[in-house]
Amino acid sequence: MTAQPANPPLIGQALRFGLLSAMSFTLNLGVTVAATELLGLSSFISVALAMVLTTLSNFLILRYFVFPGAGQGWCQQFSGFVASIAGFRLAEYLAFAALHGGLGWHYLPVYASVLIVSLVGKFLLLRKTVFRPSPAHAAPGRGDALLSTSLD
Repeated sequence: MTAQPANPPLIGQALRFGLLSAMSFTLNLGVTVAATELLGLSSFISVALAMVLTTLSNFLILRYFVFPGAGQGWCQQFSGFVASIAGFRLAEYLAFAALHGGLGWHYLPVYASVLIVSLVGKFLLLRKTVFRPSPAHAAPGRGDALLSTSLD
């Protein structure tokens, strides 16, 4: 009898996702502040620019570092990633526009808060859909099955 491959460990993925999120958060805010304060761009343009740059870099890091061995091909994963992230980015931008533009709150704490709120939803959605393991890796193992089942 051969051993079944284990599900990717949820805790390890969550930690790597958290690391990526911290890097992405820093890049998002850094690009936004630099474009707004140093280049004199509108804060609305700066946020949009930051979103595009971080979306592209995040896909590569998610595919090769956070969720390695996910079962879909590159093009299929990228299109699924872009579609799902587009929904998150639209919601983030609308929340930013409502709080910054509508209520007049300062752009920096507003954008930081919006990014933090969307973090958990992105992890769970991406893990379950875009970067799900291939069927060969779907068997439970190494004690992750209980934790994975409770969070999926």
